[in-house]
Amino acid sequence: MKNIRSRILRAIPYLACFGALLALMFFGSQKDDNGTNSKPIISAINDTNFVVTADQLSESYIVADVANVINLPSVLSINENYASIVMKYEVAGASGGNSVITKPNIIDTSNLTRGIVEYVVQAGDTLASIAAKSNGVTETQIRWSNNMKTSTVTAGQTIYIPPVQGILYTVKSGDTIEALATKYGSKTEEIVIYNDLEVSSLTVGATIILPDGALPEKERPEYVAPTPKPPTVYYSYVRDSGVRQGMTEIQNYGYWSNMYYSTRWQNNPGAFGNCTWFVWYWRRNNMGSNYWLPGGTIGNAGTWTYAAWSNAFLKNKTPAYGAVVQTSTGSPGHVAVVVGVVSGSHILIQEMNYGGYNGKFNHVYQSKINWADALKYNYIHGKR
Repeated sequence: MKNIRSRILRAIPYLACFGALLALMFFGSQKDDNGTNSKPIISAINDTNFVVTADQLSESYIVADVANVINLPSVLSINENYASIVMKYEVAGASGGNSVITKPNIIDTSNLTRGIVEYVVQAGDTLASIAAKSNGVTETQIRWSNNMKTSTVTAGQTIYIPPVQGILYTVKSGDTIEALATKYGSKTEEIVIYNDLEVSSLTVGATIILPDGALPEKERPEYVAPTPKPPTVYYSYVRDSGVRQGMTEIQNYGYWSNMYYSTRWQNNPGAFGNCTWFVWYWRRNNMGSNYWLPGGTIGNAGTWTYAAWSNAFLKNKTPAYGAVVQTSTGSPGHVAVVVGVVSGSHILIQEMNYGGYNGKFNHVYQSKINWADALKYNYIHGKR
C-alpha cells in the first residue's frame, strides 16, 4: 500500500503538466476556432530562413496526435501545420540539421520532354562538331530531329538535340506509344521512361524522344519523291491529210548540199532528205541536249512513239515548242517539228519530204494546223 501511494505521489507532477497541456490546447483551440482563423505554420516560415530540427518535428507530431485523439476544434489547422513542418524538414534534408530552404528556379520547358538540349549555334560550329559533343547522337539524328534537309548550320540558329541516340518527334493526334515504337524502330518501354510517361499519356504537340529511332525514308526532310511516270498512252492511227493551212516551202536542199556534209559528223541516223532526218537535225541544232534524239537505229516515223528509245522522253498529246509531232502512225508514217504554239488557236510545224516521193524529197515546208486537229496528234518532248 505504501508503494502504491509513493508511485501516485511521483506521478502527480506529470499528470499536472499533462492536464495543463490539454487545457492550453483546448482553450487555445477554441480561441482559434472562435476568432480569426489561424494560418498554417508554413505560411509564416515560407519566406524566412527557418530551420526545422528533429526535436521540433517530434513535438509537432505529439501535438497533432493528441489533437486527433481528443478531436480538438482546431485539429485541421494543427494537422496542416504538422504536414508543413514535415515537408520543410524533408526538403531541407533528413540530417535534422542546418539546411535552409531556398525556392527553386522555375524553368519553362514549354513542350519539350525532359533532357532535350536546346542549343544555339556558335560561330565556327558545324553540325559534325555539335554531334561530336552530343553523347553519341549522330549528325543525321540531329538533322532529322530539326527537319533539316542539309547539314548546313548558321551562327544564332537554335537546334534541339536528343539526350540519347535517337530522334525527336512531335506528337500528332491519334499517336500511341506502341505505334510510334513500331513505325520508328524504338522500344515502347524506353519511350515511356525517357519521356516520363509512366503516369501521363502522350500530349498532342509535345516534342518527345524516340530512343534509337529513325525516320522512314518518305518522312526524311531530304526525301524527294520520284517523278511519277505518265500513264501508258495507246496511240491510234492519225490521218495525215487535209489539216495543213498555208503550206509554204521554206527550203530546198540538194542531195549533195553543204548541209549534208556539215551534219555527217553528228551521226544523224535518218536517211538524208526524209522527215526523220530533218526532225533529228532540227532538234540537235535548235534545242537543248535533253531534246536531242539518239543516234543509231531509230526506225521509221510511224514507230517512234512505240520504240524503246522514245521511252526516255515525255510523250503525250499536248503541243509544245520543239516537240516532235507524229502526224501519221501508218507505214512509214510521218513526223514534223513544232516551231510555234498559239494555245487554243493553232500550231506551226516544219517538216521535210511531206507527201512521200512525189516531188517533195529534200524540201522543207512550214504550215499551220488548227488547235482541234493538233490535239489529235502524238508529241515527243524532252527527256523525263
